[in-house]
Amino acid sequence: MAGRYDVTMKHLLGLRLADWKPLFGVSAEVTVQPVDADLSHVAALADKVLRVEEDPPWILHPEPQAWRDEELDVRMLHYHSTLLKQLKLPTHSVAVVLHPSAWSPENRGSIDLASPRPGCSVRFEYQVIKVWELPVEMFLEGGVGLLPLAPLSDVSRTEMPAVIDRLAERLMTEVPRAEAAELGTATLLLMGLRYSDDEARHLLRSLRPIMQGSSTYHALIQEGFEKGIEQGIEQGVERGKHDLLLTIGTRRFGKPGVRVRRRIEAIHDPAVLDSLALRLLEVDSWKELLAEMPAS
Repeated sequence: MAGRYDVTMKHLLGLRLADWKPLFGVSAEVTVQPVDADLSHVAALADKVLRVEEDPPWILHPEPQAWRDEELDVRMLHYHSTLLKQLKLPTHSVAVVLHPSAWSPENRGSIDLASPRPGCSVRFEYQVIKVWELPVEMFLEGGVGLLPLAPLSDVSRTEMPAVIDRLAERLMTEVPRAEAAELGTATLLLMGLRYSDDEARHLLRSLRPIMQGSSTYHALIQEGFEKGIEQGIEQGVERGKHDLLLTIGTRRFGKPGVRVRRRIEAIHDPAVLDSLALRLLEVDSWKELLAEMPAS
């Protein structure tokens, strides 16, 4: 699961890199660009390594952190020293911690190492950005590339619907539809750090029309359906498509009424059943699932 968040953050940084500069304290006028992808040793080391074109130029290494790692301090030191050696430029390392659960009590944002003998020691510090401590307005009023982080910021559950409305309005009016689809899907993925899948989809229901254009979103829907199939096989239960649809639907919406069950069991076209299965993760009730089906 943590890998999904890492990939999402890497994608966000590449999608609208300029929008991230204020978060890292880089002036809007300064050019920031990814380090040459041909440097395979750098690509293998860190998700995103950026060159900041100031005088003199320097390296910015943002490290998204979505999972608890007691050795984060040591890992950041390793990244930092390796980048210094490979790129031979001053390097600034930043851990972007996405959720309180990803910040271990053992993490300090620094590390002091000394040998048993005098004359050999290391003191290393890196910047730590704890997203949940930052005001939501920073993300809602900043570049649209930062919008997916708004639900992870200092915002309560009761405030979240209003935050999502503002987020959706900006995505629908300020960026091309394809880009809005990717940003909306990234928001859905990152919200998994604070909410269950069902809660996140419910809160983001206003973004569904936007996310329909995202290949990532459709892959998630298919993944959810396939997991349901895999779980059924693992349990040793031989289900037909009707049974599978009813079983997964019951987990999402509760037990179906007699009329709903009869309507589903009356469907004999496999393509229609597959279509309904894919819609299971897009809707919030049996009624909405069957809204496009003719009444029996």
